[in-house]
Amino acid sequence: AATGDQGWTFETDDWIQSSPTVVDGTVFVGSGDSHLHAIDATTGEQEWVFETGDSVFSSPTVVNGTVFVGSVDTNLYAVDAATGDQEWIFETADSVLSSPTVVDGTVFVGSNDHHLYAVNAKTGDELWAVETGEAIYSSPTVADGPVFVGRIAVSYPHRTTPTKRIDDTTVV
Repeated sequence: AATGDQGWTFETDDWIQSSPTVVDGTVFVGSGDSHLHAIDATTGEQEWVFETGDSVFSSPTVVNGTVFVGSVDTNLYAVDAATGDQEWIFETADSVLSSPTVVDGTVFVGSNDHHLYAVNAKTGDELWAVETGEAIYSSPTVADGPVFVGRIAVSYPHRTTPTKRIDDTTVV
């Protein structure tokens, strides 16, 4: 970063909308080629690749050795960060473009099915779901207990609607 010189380039079979996450010397990034890629941050060499059923536009979140990422195939995935092996899948009713947030063993993620989900990070079991009335593209944030999430107005795709605060399972 000091000079701006390019160190390496990694190519996928489709474009990348996902923001990369770097943990312990590995870059994790999703691609429109239906894969989650793990890349050595120093060399740019692929460490492993994990295939989903469709494009991965969600940005990966890595916590305690597990990568959490959503896919257009309607699933939230938990993948072992070291090996690329699937730990579990959580299925929603529509695309998962939202990037997961993990707090205290719970994964929070939005779906285009108009729900915010809380999922057990170890098992992939649903803890609760809240209907938001609109698709969720944004990433949830947890601050001092409540979960905050933005949602998009389907009838006005370029205008967002108000952020929601969610305490446990109650929309305030």
